[in-house]
Amino acid sequence: MFKNIVERFIKKRASLRNKEIILVGTCLKSTEDDYLFFEEAEQAIEYAYYWYSKTDLTHTLPMKNGGYFPILQSNIVDVMEFSRYIQSLFEKSALPVVFSNNCESFTECIADYDRCDVGVININHRIDLVNSMSFIPMQGFVSILTQKPNTSMISVGVFEDIMTATELNLAKSLGVKWMNSASFYSTSALNLFNELEEFLFKHEVIALNIDLKTIVRGMTIKPPFAMDLELLLSAIKLCMHSKKVIFVHLTGENEALIFSKEVKAVLDVIRTKVENSLYAA
Repeated sequence: MFKNIVERFIKKRASLRNKEIILVGTCLKSTEDDYLFFEEAEQAIEYAYYWYSKTDLTHTLPMKNGGYFPILQSNIVDVMEFSRYIQSLFEKSALPVVFSNNCESFTECIADYDRCDVGVININHRIDLVNSMSFIPMQGFVSILTQKPNTSMISVGVFEDIMTATELNLAKSLGVKWMNSASFYSTSALNLFNELEEFLFKHEVIALNIDLKTIVRGMTIKPPFAMDLELLLSAIKLCMHSKKVIFVHLTGENEALIFSKEVKAVLDVIRTKVENSLYAA
């Protein structure tokens, strides 16, 4: 009996060593000539780990610095190097938390993930995962849903007034579900959590993309406004509690978004839930 207790203790300690949260930064640039256009995004993303470590509360589980990967979109080597690094973190059962200026870094990594079915939860005022640099509507969104039949997506917090009929119809044809932003302002969030629980149950692993403009307050004086933070954090807790989240992607391109209290709250929730799940194992 004592031997079994020791073995369980050793296995648990080993799992604690292997479970890591790695904060990674990347900035996608269309050309080298656009340096000034991307300068603020690069500086904010490259410094994100150091910002969070200075504001950090004491945690048993450290969040490690995974480095910074500048990517020139026309350079396939840059893209492949970044994706291979994220795949290596998946293989180690580490949780990569990526700051990026563009969701294309998210779709590239999901496109290269081939171990099991993936459920994408997109917290965003828009349904699409769009390549905003080339402004080709739905390019990234279509690529992972048409090329990977074992991938599906739900978008949460969608502001339908800024969506075109073409985008909505295309999303429907691809089987994408969405919940509009009214779900975050209604008196009852039961429907939101029921939808998320059903989606979490259906998939082996979950990849979470969060558009920071959708969650950070004070970024606009007209709709769509930021989501309710407490409800948002509850939704993230629900996802993390499932123990299926393998990838978190935070999309934002300036200091006001990246160094915000909302982002810190999201990182704290992710870290606390991972920490608690390890010790509850």
